[in-house]
Amino acid sequence: MRYLEAYHNMKELEELGCTILTEFNPKTMAEHPLLRPRKLHKNVVRGFLQNAKLILTSKGEIHITLKEKHLFTLWDIERLASVEGLKLVGEAEFDPALYPGYSINSGFVIGEVRTFKFSLI
Repeated sequence: MRYLEAYHNMKELEELGCTILTEFNPKTMAEHPLLRPRKLHKNVVRGFLQNAKLILTSKGEIHITLKEKHLFTLWDIERLASVEGLKLVGEAEFDPALYPGYSINSGFVIGEVRTFKFSLI
């Protein structure tokens, strides 16, 4: 390995459940089944929901903010949450004032994002 710590770092990431890809063609990586953005990010959200519900109280809520663009609407966030034992209890245009410490990045334009609120079924 080129870097002394690379092997150790990769092993640690694998133990944490990460998938490590070391051999792929960067010119065609968007076609790789593990690197398709829609599926990759959807799986991240699914994993978040699976874990967040484990620490959710009976009166607690999980808030997920997504862009209202075609790619994200394909995720069907309500169904994704339902499969994880969660129900939609509300949704609203994203309001950064409700999240102290949040700073707007260039990818989130107010009015183009919604916050979905879920609780346990």
